[in-house]
Amino acid sequence: MPDLLLGVDLGATATTLVVVDAGRGGAVAADHLPARVHRPNPGWAEADPAAWWADVCALVPRVLAHIGGRGTDVAAVAVSGSVPAVLPTGATGRPLRRAILPDDDRAAVEADELRQRLGEADLLAETGAPLTRQSVAPTLVWLATHEPDVWRNTAAVLGGYDWLACVLGADVHVETNWALASGLYTLDGEPSGLVVDAACISGRQLRAPRGCGTKVGTVSTKAAAATGLTAGTPIVVGGAEHVLSAYAAGLTDPGDWLLRLDDSCAALVVSADRPLDRRLTVDAHPAPGRWLAGGVVATGAPASWVSRLTGDVRLDQLDREAAERAPASVVCLPYLDGTGSPLHDSVLRGSFVGLGRDHDRADVYRACLEAVAYGFRQQIEVLGERGVRLGLGRVAGTGARSALWLRILADVLGRPLYPVAGHPGAALGTAAAAGVGIGLYPDWGDAAGVVRLGSPVEPTAKAELAYEEGYQVFLSLQDGLAEASRRLARRTT
Repeated sequence: MPDLLLGVDLGATATTLVVVDAGRGGAVAADHLPARVHRPNPGWAEADPAAWWADVCALVPRVLAHIGGRGTDVAAVAVSGSVPAVLPTGATGRPLRRAILPDDDRAAVEADELRQRLGEADLLAETGAPLTRQSVAPTLVWLATHEPDVWRNTAAVLGGYDWLACVLGADVHVETNWALASGLYTLDGEPSGLVVDAACISGRQLRAPRGCGTKVGTVSTKAAAATGLTAGTPIVVGGAEHVLSAYAAGLTDPGDWLLRLDDSCAALVVSADRPLDRRLTVDAHPAPGRWLAGGVVATGAPASWVSRLTGDVRLDQLDREAAERAPASVVCLPYLDGTGSPLHDSVLRGSFVGLGRDHDRADVYRACLEAVAYGFRQQIEVLGERGVRLGLGRVAGTGARSALWLRILADVLGRPLYPVAGHPGAALGTAAAAGVGIGLYPDWGDAAGVVRLGSPVEPTAKAELAYEEGYQVFLSLQDGLAEASRRLARRTT
């Protein structure tokens, strides 16, 4: 029996494939192609599903060639991606337009109108999620209003990774965490009549959620010819990119937590209970009966933004310069593309306070790193209020290469942080889901594999007072600058 598992991740920056050898354990091959995001209007973000499919068709033979493998060696395949991308499809499954990505803000007006219609309705109790920038209902209202032909012909509203699984041959479905993030479903997984009625849309396009690790079909003859996979290969439900990335980093037991430092900076902690709080996002952990609480605290890659702003100075050079600057001399709100948890405000934009004539690019860069750390601290305090306790903390992502950022995070949070060595991302967790789905792994604990952690970065008391003051200023700026920020942002979105 073949024992290679294929994980496909339709990530925000790349389409990545990982091959796991279930017999030997661990990833044996990986390859990727850069993602192409279309931004035809300010605040819009779209992806062409045809490009996703072309990338997968190109990558499958490449990644198998790395290890001399063939399609017949693949025991199962699963797909993950960002949530909740919105892809309306016709009766035959054909996409009716580009996918609308999670950071798209075109439906801000529709979201405001929907809030007014919902009034005092308790969305948290109904769907488990407040109405935020990621909610799908406002986007569907926008489609019905601005692209009525598309909406009239929509047979199903899918996530990007669910659509790709269907193209491979899976039954039409949405994954549980897409449903949770969409805000369109009740806590029991049924379409929310409350939300559907308020949005004045039909619930006929909403498909039943299926859990991560569930078998949903087999690779079709047509998909096999296009990809090099073998017809009849089982297809297993993957899931949300950030969830499977956290799982691949070793988040399996209650209290395990991760800081992810990429284009979006997010914190996730495993909880045995579901902490309902409008300030948090709560995802289903792949293992039944567990949850991942937290959410994105900053988007728009603030550190990389400073690099571009200053002439594409290398991040390692900025790190060296910023390490010589005093902590918390400038305070930043890092909301270059709105913010998620705990504020959930897509209209907020960034700011810097405290700039003087002697400050330079290094001070601005350091302020961005510190601001993300303050955002994580605020989120951790919210988790503490909900009774979520933190155990061993990990950090992963491209930002984890920065020794300065790790030092700032440990000092601001007052907790040791363990870098995840060679973290391959969501595609590894997705491949593990494929293995669970066909029984190659008896449970999610066995599928997690061995996660290698680097030496911990321990907190120091050297900058404790400076960071405490910086954090308090950070909190005050959130309230004091919010209205001015929204007022300016509305002129360009």
